[in-house]
Amino acid sequence: MVISAEARARIEAEIEKYPRKRGALLPALHIVQGEFGHVSAETARSLAEIFEILPIEVMEVISFYNMFFDAPQPRYHVHVCTNLPCALRGARVLLRELEQHLGVDQSGNTAGGRIHLGHEEC
Repeated sequence: MVISAEARARIEAEIEKYPRKRGALLPALHIVQGEFGHVSAETARSLAEIFEILPIEVMEVISFYNMFFDAPQPRYHVHVCTNLPCALRGARVLLRELEQHLGVDQSGNTAGGRIHLGHEEC
């Protein structure tokens, strides 16, 4: 996937806001993901060229933050916090009930691939 001229211009505008070019990487990832729905390896290589860094550095950022995806995703994401305070309030029971109600598979996606159910910490 090639980054569009419009997205590239928006990324360049973001870069101008930061003293170091790399400071605009997160906003650039949001721009690209907004355009494609995820950040593919090819798009990460394009971003790496723009930011003059290695593609693996872009992929490290994508894999670190749960708001970025390296593959196409379902339209809806439902996340239940399962850290200790939330678990004590029944979050794990809620998660299991949602899994049964939605009929999610091992990947956390519904059969139609429209909803992803996952857990995280708040």
